[in-house]
Amino acid sequence: MYIHASRRVHMLGRVFCSWFSLLLLICLVIRMTTFSFHLLVFWKGACCKN
Repeated sequence: MYIHASRRVHMLGRVFCSWFSLLLLICLVIRMTTFSFHLLVFWKGACCKN
């Protein structure tokens, strides 16, 4: 019973870890795209001014 429970906890931990890394990756991608978008808008604005 104890071994089965520990295996379940281990499996749950692996699933949680993979989900957390996936969420972190999505967050990073969103931040990078927003940053590049702001950079592009700033660059376009600077070009239009000149």
